Amino acid sequence: MFIKVDAMKKDYNKAEEDLRQSRAKIKECDGQISSLVKAQNKLQQKRADNQVEIRKLENEVNLLSLML
Repeated sequence: MFIKVDAMKKDYNKAEEDLRQSRAKIKECDGQISSLVKAQNKLQQKRADNQVEIRKLENEVNLLSLML
């Protein structure tokens, strides 16, 4: 009977450790995902800013070509 209880305790402790490690890995992955989302948002904003700048330059070129 005690051997069975000891085996169950060992299995339980192993399961708890596996769960702890899994949670730690999930937390690590969440941090990486957050960093990637922030970087993606920055790149999207930079792209939008660049598109606005391109439109401004195109408008300037069009105005200059009309003046010539």
